[in-house]
Amino acid sequence: MWRKRMLLAAVAVIPLLGFPLAGNGSASAEAAGARVFEPDTLRIPAVISLLAGTPTYADPAGESTGWLEAQDGVRVIRGEYGWSRGYSWWLVSTPGGETWIHPEPWNVDVPPPGKLTLFEETPIYASQDESAGPTAVLAPQEVEVTGAQKQWFYANGPQEKRWVRIRTSWLGDQWVHLPVKRIGYVKPADYYVYHLSEVLLDDPNYEGPMGSMAGPKFESALNRTMRVTGEFVSAYDKRYQVETEKGPKYTLAQGRPVVRVDEPVTLKSDTPAYGTLGYQSGWMTVLGPQTLTAFEKLEGSTTYHVHTELGDRWVDTADSEPADTIEADFAIELSGPHELFRFPGGRFQIAGATLSDRIVRPSAYWVDKEETLWFVLRTGTGTAWFKLNPARDRIRPLTGVPTAQIAFRETVLDTVKVNGQELSVRGTAIGYLKEGTPYLSLRYLAERFGFREDREESSRSVTLASASEPYSFRLEPGSTEAATYWDGKEEDRLQLREAPVEADGDIWLNGEDAQHMAGLSIDWFEGGQFFYLFRDEYDVELPDLPATARGTTLDISAYRYERWIGPNYAKPKASPLLTIRSRTTGTDGAVPDGTTAANIGKPDYQIALVRQFASAALAPGANAFIVEVKVGSRILARQDAEVAAESAR
Repeated sequence: MWRKRMLLAAVAVIPLLGFPLAGNGSASAEAAGARVFEPDTLRIPAVISLLAGTPTYADPAGESTGWLEAQDGVRVIRGEYGWSRGYSWWLVSTPGGETWIHPEPWNVDVPPPGKLTLFEETPIYASQDESAGPTAVLAPQEVEVTGAQKQWFYANGPQEKRWVRIRTSWLGDQWVHLPVKRIGYVKPADYYVYHLSEVLLDDPNYEGPMGSMAGPKFESALNRTMRVTGEFVSAYDKRYQVETEKGPKYTLAQGRPVVRVDEPVTLKSDTPAYGTLGYQSGWMTVLGPQTLTAFEKLEGSTTYHVHTELGDRWVDTADSEPADTIEADFAIELSGPHELFRFPGGRFQIAGATLSDRIVRPSAYWVDKEETLWFVLRTGTGTAWFKLNPARDRIRPLTGVPTAQIAFRETVLDTVKVNGQELSVRGTAIGYLKEGTPYLSLRYLAERFGFREDREESSRSVTLASASEPYSFRLEPGSTEAATYWDGKEEDRLQLREAPVEADGDIWLNGEDAQHMAGLSIDWFEGGQFFYLFRDEYDVELPDLPATARGTTLDISAYRYERWIGPNYAKPKASPLLTIRSRTTGTDGAVPDGTTAANIGKPDYQIALVRQFASAALAPGANAFIVEVKVGSRILARQDAEVAAESAR
């Protein structure tokens, strides 16, 4: 099945810390580089005039599909905030339905606002000419607008002036010459916001210094909830009028919306509390389980402002100590420094506290909503949380079950282009496509994925031996039989889907067979014009099996530190599989019963932690076992062991 991908570099080696994330798709306007919104007073006008005809588009990312003639009264459904400064996309309504337009900015006009709010003394003129001098000077006030010069909003910058006609009670219609950014008005509003630190201005358009060596020039709202009573809107921006003890003031930022409430808030476990919202590390107040009264909360969140015996505090119930932790039955071998946190989530670091190079036994672990894995240590001195560094740390079970460690190291990846029947990488042919099936060059596979190609003189057989591990496989053109080897000894015989073909001085291998024998993966882009051809590399540490064991089965497990695979990441065809085979019971070569895997979560660095289990029958007396980790038929690690079954007492 095709999947959408954003084309990455044709060749890449992806390190442990992550993997390239392809675009996950977006609205058609965003695909064309536009961000569009519904009409918003002067910021995005609801009606525009077209001064000249313009092409129409069904999709901003596509070609023109029609033409819209010059006209007034074009109703806007969505537009861009930057419309007054350059080319912008508009989604408009026409008699034929909705359509996109992208007109030249000088061919768009909009009516001026119906009123102006003047924040400073402003001269007025009888005509659009300052040379004759003003007829009067108006004090700060709100005035009615009766017209404006054409395209009053279109300027080289917000300080460039434009003429707007206003109505006076004693001189009739007069003109004011204002910077574009001052052509706006205060519209009523009524809501509350929180400011951590925000300057309070007398004029929303002020751009001078905020202070001097003598100190701040204006007062500030510090750690404060304020009531917004208006919004100054222009074609260029929006500012916020807030209520203060000294009258209306203006802030440049909106702040975080707050809802006034009167409701109980129950803390079910220890919860961090702050006098200042957003304070997240160092010393903090911790509130125990209790019910408090909230008088306000951040809109759309679980963050409340509550009354406590220590004074008013902010609490977020999502930050409370998790109640759904899972008991840990393992120790962790830590390598390198690890920051400690009072609560999970990464925002509650204990200043100066770290753990380094030691074995610790967490009491429990927890997976947060981001699927990150957290471990908790509970001691007589307090509670501390930390995250795993899967590049270095290792989990060591305490149950006695032999456990392997399988750690993702890097991805070797090519982006293969499909051009008709040819498959190529960086302009070099590496295979061909036949009836939808890729066929790959054996020489390319050997060079790209680290194999040495050995041809036998006495036969047509070819062996590809890994340059970094004892694994190899052998095949023969014209034959569907193949074999895998470990350290030169035959491990398995395989039946290929198709016999390899020898032609043009190379051997061509069915893509499925190549994936299986070399441990590769093919992941197609949406549309079928490209695919990823790649292999994930791992470091494997196999456990020592016990000399003796009780029961009827021998159980083993593995912790696999796997790269996190998001919706648009290259997806492997197969993952490393831990197996144990018993030669004694005659199950050599069989997939063992009881092989299972469970995804636990992301420790850190975009790495997933997977727990695997496997088992094999334990016969009376001596048992010969083979423990392997494989991807497809490719063997990553292998060991032989003798285990004697203890007689029942």
